[in-house]
Amino acid sequence: MTQYWVIDRPRAEAWLRGLTQKQEVLVPAARSGVWAFLPLEAGLAIGWDGANPLLPAKGAFFPQTDPLFRFRREEGKLNIEPVAEAVRERVLFGIRPCDARSLALLDKVFGGPFADSQYQARRAATLLVAWACDHPRPTCFCQSVGVDPTTAPEADVMFAPLPRESRPAQGSEQAPHQREPGSEMQYLVWAQTQRGQSWLESGMDYLARAQAGQVEAWQETAAGMANAHPLELDMEGVTDRLRQRFDDSMWEELSARCLGCGICTFVCPTCHCFDIADWQRGQEGLRFKCWDSCSFRDFTLMAGGHNPRPTKKERIRQRFLHKLLYFVDRYGAVACVGCGRCVEQCPVHLDITEVILRVKGGEWANV
Repeated sequence: MTQYWVIDRPRAEAWLRGLTQKQEVLVPAARSGVWAFLPLEAGLAIGWDGANPLLPAKGAFFPQTDPLFRFRREEGKLNIEPVAEAVRERVLFGIRPCDARSLALLDKVFGGPFADSQYQARRAATLLVAWACDHPRPTCFCQSVGVDPTTAPEADVMFAPLPRESRPAQGSEQAPHQREPGSEMQYLVWAQTQRGQSWLESGMDYLARAQAGQVEAWQETAAGMANAHPLELDMEGVTDRLRQRFDDSMWEELSARCLGCGICTFVCPTCHCFDIADWQRGQEGLRFKCWDSCSFRDFTLMAGGHNPRPTKKERIRQRFLHKLLYFVDRYGAVACVGCGRCVEQCPVHLDITEVILRVKGGEWANV
């Protein structure tokens, strides 16, 4: 039987900051104006507002640049030295259900018979603490692609914001006017794995047992999220229809607007294209893996000059067919979690929701 606990914001922050003494803790936070999951350190403010960071959680496991090995030429020989990254035990706190689902999709790509050892090591070393959503953004459509915004089965521990009327004081001795803004915020907490249960047991000094009515209060909030998303998409039949639209004029029309900037792929939590490149200075250098994008011409450019995707039409078609057709055929799931980042960030308002609506024959309106 699930055991529920309650924690307020000051205690949660104290717990997380205390953990940094022995392990890495990643939290949603801003640096240089960019929101991402960053290592918690002194002076870094945790983003408690609940919004998804601009950069998704995939960077914690599939970083933008990832060294593979160093090389050096000495006396006519090439010496290769593997770059052995020490993977520490860590906590990834504040991941939303959409991003948690994205990690399950990336596991399919970087696992299997040709597993990426560094990705796997980072996943194994990371405890996931997810935040349940109690209000969607106008660009969220996670429920349309099968994600429940109130729970993340992929996470070890869940945090859920309690409705204000169900938040009795948790022993704070400060007068209301002395408290930090949001300090009265409380969260319902529960474990979903044995690893998560062990983590909660290690933090019992910060937790209080959930009181009568608090679990029910959250369950009512969760039930109210069932139809709370203003952006809804009908996904039925989309994959099958795309099989018939490889040569459709739609791709030419969409590509006329696309800037080829790649921002959709970089903010997407499931995009995983990468390049392997060398940095060299003198007789030594480094080979590394780095994010790439199917939106870029050089992504498929061959050494002899041939490019199987020579124009934006082929490249934009590949992006959406991969997410909505090829990934489904290979892994049995759509490679989209409805986080809405591409909807918000595309400078010309060309995103996966428009493609789905065009395929379904619906009307498109900017959101």
